[in-house]
Amino acid sequence: MRQQLVALVARDGEDPELIADAQKLALRWIEDRKAVDAQMAGPVMYVAASHGDQALFDRIHAAALMTQDRREREILLYALASFRDPALVKQRLALLLTNEFDLRESFSALLFPAPRSAPRLPFEFVRDNLDALLKKLPREVGSDFAADLPRVGEDFCNAADRDDLDAFFKPRVDGYAGGPRTLAQTLEGIDLCIARKKALEPSLAEFLKNY
Repeated sequence: MRQQLVALVARDGEDPELIADAQKLALRWIEDRKAVDAQMAGPVMYVAASHGDQALFDRIHAAALMTQDRREREILLYALASFRDPALVKQRLALLLTNEFDLRESFSALLFPAPRSAPRLPFEFVRDNLDALLKKLPREVGSDFAADLPRVGEDFCNAADRDDLDAFFKPRVDGYAGGPRTLAQTLEGIDLCIARKKALEPSLAEFLKNY
């Protein structure tokens, strides 16, 4: 539970003391993997990155390039995906077009996480770089990574974004093995989010009038 609670209170609750501790521990862990308990390394790095700056992004990026340990690299890649600054999110997405990381390991970590402040950034990246991505993604039968591309809309929760996602991918997903199913599931998730939002907003607004 500690792993989940620290991440919840620090990253989502934005507890300043825990964030400050995470920032210090993250720098220690980058230099010495024994500086942080193995079970807490991930949460510490994700919290630190979610409130991190360009300097920390560069340190984590460099560490991910250097490590030969697959588990450590996974933690570092998901740390890169935890930065909230839109400029840093764009830098993270751009790594997908380089040869720095094996896309079989880095694809999900680098592409799908979206900051709440800019949930469209992964979709816009795919929209603007689709041809280049398709040339780099593994496309083997049974593991066509292109089929997952519609998931860049998983964090959408309004009709306009839903329509943009559908309009862009619908003419294309037939060419991705499993793509139509992924698009349908993603659109269904957006529809459910829109419905929940519509159902809950009136009672939530009424409740907040007391505060």
